[in-house]
Amino acid sequence: MDELLQESKNITNINCNINRSVGQVKLNGIDINSIVTAFSGLGEKTNLLVKHNMYSTLAKDIVSSSFNKLASTGADIIGFSQYLLSDEKPASEEVEKELALELKKYNCSSMSVKIEQSGDNSAFCGLALGVNSIQKEEIVSGDIIIGLASDGLHFNGYEKVSALYKGGFLSDEEYKDTLKPALNYYYDVIDLYKKNKIKLGVNITKGGIYTCLNKVLPKGLKADLNLKHIPPQPIFEKLKDLTGDEFYNIFNGGIGFCLIAERACDEIFFKECQKYNPIILGVIE
Repeated sequence: MDELLQESKNITNINCNINRSVGQVKLNGIDINSIVTAFSGLGEKTNLLVKHNMYSTLAKDIVSSSFNKLASTGADIIGFSQYLLSDEKPASEEVEKELALELKKYNCSSMSVKIEQSGDNSAFCGLALGVNSIQKEEIVSGDIIIGLASDGLHFNGYEKVSALYKGGFLSDEEYKDTLKPALNYYYDVIDLYKKNKIKLGVNITKGGIYTCLNKVLPKGLKADLNLKHIPPQPIFEKLKDLTGDEFYNIFNGGIGFCLIAERACDEIFFKECQKYNPIILGVIE
């Protein structure tokens, strides 16, 4: 870290708009390629989890949300900061305890904790800091897109879910199913980057699969997807019936993370990513 500070004068380029909430500062003269920050919030899901005292899920989700964004860049995590605004003091204390346990799994230190009381809604934000030494390969037409399964909604579409539940379109059990913690793909994606097995990782967040993929592809290329290949999940089948054409613009649809790689590498993912039920989701055109 001292070396980073000493070489800060060698910053050559700042990109603060990678996938909207991931920033990267490129460096010269030291071994790493860039410093990366990944900022994330849980939106309406924060209120729902606090309301139901699901503090462990809240901690897992803020770490997963930030780390998955960091994983998309191939960066090694070196620190994490969080900000919690809550109208309940016990919630703040429980979340801080659960967050410490979650970060310990990733040998990650908490650089700062900011907790404030609020008489209104709750909000939870995290900022992951990493360093990146990976030189990414060029994405070209013909590369394949591998989809890794989500375990439900993860972070998006909760305003819609709340409205559907209040309107009586979702049962109590279905509503509870939407609040499961998100999967954290960090270690597995970073491992694939370091083995030079993938060209790019794409975290599926706001806007759905098409939006998240197309906004990170080089100009002139697009993702040609076959969403029928996604294994069905009961909660998504219900939401698809209720939202129609909006569905894939609101929810992840059952895919939480995508990998872009050469077609010759497809067998690797079915071996190394078995726990995420990988599928060939499409190709780059």
